[in-house]
Amino acid sequence: MAERLIEVVYLDGTESVVRNDMLDVLIATAKIIRFKRSGNWIDIVRPGASLRDYRSREIFSGSERRAPWPEKRI
Repeated sequence: MAERLIEVVYLDGTESVVRNDMLDVLIATAKIIRFKRSGNWIDIVRPGASLRDYRSREIFSGSERRAPWPEKRI
C-alpha cells in the first residue's frame, strides 16, 4: 500500500508534502501554519501549536482514524 502524503505550508509560506508521522513532528515543533486533509486546509491554532479538538462534535459519523489526543505538557 502506498504511503499517503500530506500537503503542508511552512511558516515562511513555502509548500511541501510530508508523511503523516512527520506532520505530527511539524505541528509539535511549530514549523507549519496549515496542512491539507480530505481536500480542505486545516489551520493550526497558535499559541502552543495545538490543533482545535473537533473530536467531540456530533456531525462526524465516520470511524476515528487519528491517534489519541496528546496530553498537554506544562
